[in-house]
Amino acid sequence: MHAKKRAHTERKGYKFALISYTFITFILSTLLGCVQSPQYSSNKPSFKQDIQLLSIHYKPVVLKSDKQAIIVLPELQGRIMSATLAGQNANAIGWFNREYLKQPHTQRNAVIGGVQRLIYGPETGQFSQFFQPNSGTTADDIYYQNAITFQNFNIAQQSAKHVKLTAPITLTNHAGYTFNFDLTRNITLLSQAETEKLLSIQLPESIEYVSYGSQDEIIHTGNSPWTKKTGLVSLWTLAAYQSNDNMTAIIPFKGELKSVTPYFNETKKSHTKIIKPFVFYRADGEYMNKIGIPVNNTRPYLAAYDSYNQRLTIEYFHISNKENRNYLTASWITPKDAYNGEIVNIFNDGPDDFGHYFGHFFELEASSAAFELAPGESQKHFHYSFHFSGEKNKLNQIAKQVLGLSLDDVSQP
Repeated sequence: MHAKKRAHTERKGYKFALISYTFITFILSTLLGCVQSPQYSSNKPSFKQDIQLLSIHYKPVVLKSDKQAIIVLPELQGRIMSATLAGQNANAIGWFNREYLKQPHTQRNAVIGGVQRLIYGPETGQFSQFFQPNSGTTADDIYYQNAITFQNFNIAQQSAKHVKLTAPITLTNHAGYTFNFDLTRNITLLSQAETEKLLSIQLPESIEYVSYGSQDEIIHTGNSPWTKKTGLVSLWTLAAYQSNDNMTAIIPFKGELKSVTPYFNETKKSHTKIIKPFVFYRADGEYMNKIGIPVNNTRPYLAAYDSYNQRLTIEYFHISNKENRNYLTASWITPKDAYNGEIVNIFNDGPDDFGHYFGHFFELEASSAAFELAPGESQKHFHYSFHFSGEKNKLNQIAKQVLGLSLDDVSQP
């Protein structure tokens, strides 16, 4: 089945880029197959149904402890696809393109998603990892390299709550420089004690939770140093979740912040509100948009609160304090300094020019710093996700301790 749609590919900014504040559209031959999976609903699938679906064409690794579990797909670049905090029959947490994955993955720029995936920055500019050398740099020139879309990762170690994945990675940026590095991706399902230690809290009684995350490391295996003149590489982790009208994404910040950074189109008051020290974003999946905030304002957290389902999500990630750190630019708006990028982003899906949705989801994103590396040197990034469900007063205790936020003060634009 084919349809003419605005570009999305998997990276949201790609859906429609704004260069000098003008939208770029193109035709994407999709995507959505007609193969049906028995006893499977893509509206509110259970975790068990996700396992069944992903087992059609893949060998999912399920990390499990009591009622908490996650699904990892080594064949899809070690993505964490789905999670549960209440057993296999509970609704799955997270968004991925379930319809597309009913069939084999063959579309290079397919929209896939997952509750945590790892890709590589920068997204745009002269050193982009998403444009081939000598190509144009508009949305219809986007090209997902094999390491981002097709490469299988190897299972080096596996236990009930941990899997270690490895892969030799090759990337060639828009400037024509080729990066070679070994990737190690450690994915862990966290215990209550580990959750409490990482967040410096004590979980209230009767709270359901699932906590998981990755520690990623790349080791330069090439022959020449990586320098700012040839471009650098960042580790970029993205968490895709189902949108709804009651979902508010939250960026805690420090210092003074008068406005957010737009990435490819207008930032609307209907979706973004700043009430110091938080940015509140309406994650309704109804307006295709992406925002960020400057590095100096960034704290190591992102969050989302679903007031209808009483679920609190917290993302905790690494922020380097090294003096030689660089943050790579990912804006589609008039090009800026290639090394004046940001750490955190919120992306909201929405209808394209033809009224089509690519999934009705939003994403919470964190990018590592990038470094000039000599052969044999390495850089690291971690990103953990915590999902809590229960009575509002108990969720409030967690939000106050970790974010300094009362859920009564969450203000959806």
